[in-house]
Amino acid sequence: MLDILDHVFPDGQQMVIMLDLDELNNSWQEKTENTPPISLLGSWEQEKLNSFKREKRYFEWLGGRIAAKLAILAHPAFSKRNSSSVSLQQLEVRNLKNGRPIPSRTNELDKNELPTISISHSGSYALAIAADCSCGIDIQENRESLQRVQNHFCTGDEKAILHSSLPKLDEQLRLNLLWAAKEAVKKSMSPVNMPAFLDIHLVTIEELQERGWSFSLKLIEEPYTGKILKVATGLMIEYALAISLDPGVA
Repeated sequence: MLDILDHVFPDGQQMVIMLDLDELNNSWQEKTENTPPISLLGSWEQEKLNSFKREKRYFEWLGGRIAAKLAILAHPAFSKRNSSSVSLQQLEVRNLKNGRPIPSRTNELDKNELPTISISHSGSYALAIAADCSCGIDIQENRESLQRVQNHFCTGDEKAILHSSLPKLDEQLRLNLLWAAKEAVKKSMSPVNMPAFLDIHLVTIEELQERGWSFSLKLIEEPYTGKILKVATGLMIEYALAISLDPGVA
């Protein structure tokens, strides 16, 4: 996926981290105490994590936070400025009211030094991106339920583009890719005005490699009517992955 990302966004600086939630769960079960190590989470994050009663949600949230922090520390510009002086515990990831994750630091640091982030999880995986501009990332496990709700996010014209551009994929995988691509765009636009699914229109699909594509999507909602966003998309096993970067959004 990283080579697809570099092809679609050759001028960007970004880092993507993916975690296997089953492996994270298993490693936790091996510990004598089922609490996060103090070196991973800040005090607010530990309190938030302990509020989750369902094991699945517990590890989804934990995996997303760890992935986001690792992506921040590995982000080229951030790592160059901060070297090895920042620990996972010193970084905290909270959410705005619209759900957008925002990184902060528990000690003194200019907020402008922190990259923007996006987090997603589905099935057995959590992943995050840290970028030097507004970003959105999505992972979506292949599931039949998308076919039942396709009218809520896919138009007839878009379905025709999917069919002609992705002839080797079945309809379910095509819809999975479109859903992930639109979710990534929605997240990348969340700092200003998160569009609805049907206000994001698929325009073209360019095949970059086997199981890797560049989607072009157009916004039709004011004040961004006509704006085109590129989305790097790919398939990993039965998961759709999508990443959107928008340098025009603060």
